[in-house]
Amino acid sequence: MIVHSLVVVLAVIAGAMFGVQVRAPLQWIGAVVGVLIAGVVAAAAILSDVGSAWTGPLFAIVAAVTAVLISAQARRDHPGFEGEGYWQRVLLVLRPRHARARQDRSGG
Repeated sequence: MIVHSLVVVLAVIAGAMFGVQVRAPLQWIGAVVGVLIAGVVAAAAILSDVGSAWTGPLFAIVAAVTAVLISAQARRDHPGFEGEGYWQRVLLVLRPRHARARQDRSGG
C-alpha cells in the first residue's frame, strides 16, 4: 500500500512536469524531470518485488491523466481556447489536430 501511494505521488509530480507549459529557453526542463522520475520509478519497480506488477500501469495512467488535466488548465488563457469550458479544453488537449484547426479558425 505504501509503495502504491508513493508511485501515485511520483506519477502526479511527473504528470505535472509533462503537462506544464514552460516558456523558452527552459522548455526542456519539465520533460527531463518527468523522464527522470519515470526512470527512477521503473528502476525501483524492477529492483523490488513489492507490488511491481501494478507499478508500471499505475504510474502510467496517473501520470497521463495528470498531464492532460494540467495541460487543459494551462491553456485557459490561450486565445484559441477562449470561452471554452474546462472539460472542453480537456477534450481539445486529447485531440490536438482538432484543437489546431480550431486555433487556425480563431486566428490564434
